[in-house]
Amino acid sequence: MNEATLNSYVEGWKKRQEEENQNLRMRVQEAKGKAEELACTLIREYGASEVWLFGSLVRRGRFHANSDIDLAAGGIPPSQYFRVLSRLNSDIDFEVDLIDLDACASWLALLIRQEGILLGIGGENSG
Repeated sequence: MNEATLNSYVEGWKKRQEEENQNLRMRVQEAKGKAEELACTLIREYGASEVWLFGSLVRRGRFHANSDIDLAAGGIPPSQYFRVLSRLNSDIDFEVDLIDLDACASWLALLIRQEGILLGIGGENSG
């Protein structure tokens, strides 16, 4: 393989890498926007008292093309959990994981609150 051919491969690889990086940046922004919309849904429609974003979307360099949206919420009635989770995962281009802050281990709730991003706080005036 001559140097010109090698250089053309290197340039092609660099171009593909930049396109992939740009696509990933756009996907991160899309996922964060969807997370904010879902937080509003959790507060307005299901009475969540707080909604947090955690996981790969808040840890720099961890998000990849197949990453999901990790949310944690408090104040959702336990009997509604699976209905809520199903709703969050309908008509969305991301898988959504939902942690119930009222039912999970206390260390996990503390970690989410320390390392996550608060997306919303519900209450009597949230509707």
